[in-house]
Amino acid sequence: MKRLFILGILFIQLSAAFSQTYESAIALFANENYSEAKTAFEALLKKTPNNAACNLYYGLSCLRTGDLTNAEKYLKIASAKNNAEANIYLGDMFFRQYRFSEAKDYYDAYLNTIKNDPELAAVYQLKADKAKLGDSMLQRIENVKIIDSLVVNKAELLDTYRLHESGQLMWYNNFFNTKGNVNAALYQTERGNRVLYARDADGAGLDLFSRTKLLNGYDDEWNLGSTVNSPYDENFPFLQNDGLTLYFASTGENSLGGYDLFVTRYNLATNSYLIPENLGMPFNSPDNDYMMAFDEKNGVGWFASDRNQPVGKAVIYIFLPNDEKKILHNENLAYLRNRAKITCIAETLNANENFSNLRKQIFSENKPNELADTFLFVIAGELVYRKLTDFKSDIARSTFQKAQLMERQLNEMKNQLENKRMEYASAPTSKRQQMSAEILSLEKQVMTIRKLPAETYLNARNEEVLFLTKQ
Repeated sequence: MKRLFILGILFIQLSAAFSQTYESAIALFANENYSEAKTAFEALLKKTPNNAACNLYYGLSCLRTGDLTNAEKYLKIASAKNNAEANIYLGDMFFRQYRFSEAKDYYDAYLNTIKNDPELAAVYQLKADKAKLGDSMLQRIENVKIIDSLVVNKAELLDTYRLHESGQLMWYNNFFNTKGNVNAALYQTERGNRVLYARDADGAGLDLFSRTKLLNGYDDEWNLGSTVNSPYDENFPFLQNDGLTLYFASTGENSLGGYDLFVTRYNLATNSYLIPENLGMPFNSPDNDYMMAFDEKNGVGWFASDRNQPVGKAVIYIFLPNDEKKILHNENLAYLRNRAKITCIAETLNANENFSNLRKQIFSENKPNELADTFLFVIAGELVYRKLTDFKSDIARSTFQKAQLMERQLNEMKNQLENKRMEYASAPTSKRQQMSAEILSLEKQVMTIRKLPAETYLNARNEEVLFLTKQ
């Protein structure tokens, strides 16, 4: 009896010691000291290898420190010991690894344990659905050649694109001279006659809108409609030169990660956009993927992604668009996953293919629609600005850029008018009536806007002077 009593005392002491050590390990984990937590839970597992909670937290510590092999091993042990939480982390880990079928299995396993919590079940049902979507995407990866990649600061993202003869990208705030709608993108067509943009839809997230250029400013904005806009965010529009094909990014329910890339076409018969199609892999990933655009002069496409990038950075991929979708066929699942992830862009090219001349051409040409990097702009007296960075006022800088755009558009219109006049001189009589109407229309447009650049330059100067006098 005395021996049993002593054993009981020892058990209580050991249990107390275990509890104290376990609580210390949990505290390390909670404070994000994952390396120390990993060591602490490893020591605990040597004493209690069948403890589900220790297996869970050791697996999570391995996951947080990049030891994915042991993370999978010990999280699976915890799952096998009916630790439901382990199924969440296994699902998330496999999803990030493009092991979508396995991810769905673990999400489903967790769903079986929360049937009495409809709100939580809805969250994980969506995760299971996205895993299913990822698995279907993995079966239909587009075989696309990626010729370059660039890592940039997100603030410089749109300035990096080279869209020769394909319009211009800019931020909504810069174009409309506002301070709201952070990270909302705007696309202006090559002719400058239309803009498509994202903006906050009265607190309901970002939606896409369009406006058409008139003789004086723009018409009322037009919401692109419920087939494009959703209760989630839509952003980063790009309209191809056909005026019908629209690319954009959405965080909606049909997205795999955060933002996914979609394409749709305008139906002239119904005056609405068709149901958008997810572009699939490798364009989309479990991370944010956005800003698909095309340089039609050089025959290349561009898109951006947050995959494998630190906060504040994005990677831009330049690729050769296919005339029609070409599916990548390969029985090696690991190879397919790498192609979907864009682990190595060299794998997307054939042996001995070299696109260095094309890359050089893309970046050696002046940036299309680019406003002059250097100029002479008198502010007052001997104060002369030569670069955009010389401006102290954000409003003045933005106004000056608008004036540059107006001046470029006016010059393009004048050139177009001159070409029309030359064509008219040698045109047959049968075509002259129609051409005459076109020339008259262009002349009216030129007369209407010919003073706007100078007036806008003056506004920029006055705004800068006003800003400087207040300093």
